Formats: sequence, structure tokens, C-alpha cells
Amino acid sequence: YKLAWTYFKQQRYETSVRQFISLLRYTDEQEKLTGDPGTDFRAEAFTYIAGSLTYLDFTGPNAEDPFIPRNDVLDVETDSHVAEQKMRIGIDRVQDNKLIPQGEKWTVDIYKALAQEYRELNQLRNEIEISELILKKWPMYRDAPVIQNRIADIYDLLTGQSREGTAERAQNSAKALEARTKLAAYVGTTPWVEANKNDPEAIQAAERLVRGGLRRAAADHTNAGSALVQQAIGIGDKESRDPVFERALTEYKLAAQGWSGYLSQDENSSDAYESRYWLADAYHNVIAILVAMDRSPTPLEVDTARKAAVAVRDSNEDDKYLQPAAVMVVDITQQVLNDQYKT
Repeated sequence: YKLAWTYFKQQRYETSVRQFISLLRYTDEQEKLTGDPGTDFRAEAFTYIAGSLTYLDFTGPNAEDPFIPRNDVLDVETDSHVAEQKMRIGIDRVQDNKLIPQGEKWTVDIYKALAQEYRELNQLRNEIEISELILKKWPMYRDAPVIQNRIADIYDLLTGQSREGTAERAQNSAKALEARTKLAAYVGTTPWVEANKNDPEAIQAAERLVRGGLRRAAADHTNAGSALVQQAIGIGDKESRDPVFERALTEYKLAAQGWSGYLSQDENSSDAYESRYWLADAYHNVIAILVAMDRSPTPLEVDTARKAAVAVRDSNEDDKYLQPAAVMVVDITQQVLNDQYKT
């Protein structure tokens, strides 16, 4: 460990990585002999390996050269976006089997440490890329739901950093919901749950993330859509009004995706009835907004909205939303008529 650490301090990062890999293999051998997992040594090794992989000057000075501190990308690059692009090289290096063994039990921990390194450097897009790589390579990994949720959180951060009304903001917001919707793969009767059935803590953590993350995303898009519709209604001329309606339409489509994903993870949950109502509300608003913009909804959109509203109206679970759901059923028909009159 001290030898590997010394190579790191000498900025001989490639040599340091190879020595830390030797340390991990030695720790594996000692664990077989003594039962001691060497947790502290492993954690330190993962962190130093990850840090080393991001340096552009990976080789560093020759062994016989005197030690003189050398600048790297963060010391000389003033543009953080350019620095992030250059330091993405760590993602290529971590996948190099000649450098990082790809089939060891601790390989995933090195990938996770690299994600953490990018997180600490606020290089969010690099963190997303390495995180998605982890999920692709180890789909049954116990912490996969946590990683998936982190990806959604990053897209939320990027959404907040994007200007209102821009394509970038809409794209980041959509990706945040898409990432949270993927959390549904970690609950119910799924391969991940089966693979981790003997780890109740991991399964419970996944259920919490799904319920909280998906529902929050769906509710956020519902609220955003509602606010934009009210804003659009207050605008007199169509040329100015329609772009706001367009944004509301996007929000309600995302809301429908979110509520649908949330329901799919447990259609018999205690709040399923309310969730079904908000799903119907999203579908209904999609129809109303399209007609308001003089665009005809497709037969499938109309049928989906009508069925969702009827299901809430006729539900025997509760009657809290019976009246508004009944109004939706009637209004969907009215919207279709309005559209036909316009054409």
C-alpha cells in the first residue's frame, strides 16, 4: 500500500494504478487465508486508482527522474467544460482490461470510485456516463437502484442549470423522468429483485427510491403543466400563446409517462386510485391542449384518455375523484367535437 501511495505522490499514476491492483490481488489472497477482507486497504485503493485514471499525464516522470511537481488539466485549463471533456479519458482507461481487470469482484468498486471522483469534481456528464456504464455491465448489482436514482438527480441538477424554455432544459427534464422511470426495474417481479432476494435491505431501499422518485417526478410535471396552461390561457394572441401551450403539452406527456411508470411498480398500492386519477388528468390535458392549439389528437390519444378517465369514474376503490373524472369523460368528447368543428 505504501509503495503504491508513493508512486501516486510522485505523479507516476500508471505505475501507482498497477501497484494498487497488485495490492487488491494480495488482499484477495489474504482474505482466503485469514478471513480478513482488508476493507480499509480496498477502499483506499479504489479511491487512488480512480483519481489516477483522470490525469492526462498518466505516465508521469521516469523512475530515475527527480521529483518535480507537474501541472495537469485542472491546473492549466480555465474552461470547466473543456476540462471535463479532457478528463473523460478516465472512462476509457477504466475499461482497459490490460490496466483494470474487468472480471474481478472488486472491478465494479473501481468504476463506482471513478463516478465518485467525477462527482466531487462536479463533472456531472462524466458521472452520468460512468454510472450508466456500471448499470450496463452489472445490471444485477445490489446498488444499481441507488446509481439509477443518482443519474436522475444529476439530470434534475442540469435542468436547474438550464435556461427556462430552452431545448436543453426540456431535454434534461425528460431525461430525469426517464431515469426515474427506469427505477421500476428494481421492484415487483423483476430479474434484479430475484437476483437480490436474499438482500432485503437492498430491496427496501429500491422500493423507497421508486416510490419517492417516480411519484415526485410525475407530480412535478403535472404541476408544471397546470401552471403553463394557466399562463397560456391569459395570453391573448395565438402566436404568443401556442409556444406556452407547447411547453405545457410536453410537461403533461412527461407526467403521463411518470404516473404510468409509478403505477406499474405496484398497481394495488394504497395510493393507486389517486395515481390513476392524475394519470387520467394528464391524458385529458394532452387532448385539451392539442385542440386549443388547433391540432387534432390521434384516435389512440383520445381512446387512451377516455379509458383512463372512465376507469377512475367507475372505480370501486374510492369515489373521491368520481365527479372530476366524469367531467373528464364528457370534456374529452366535447374536445373531439370542437376539433371536428374547426376542421
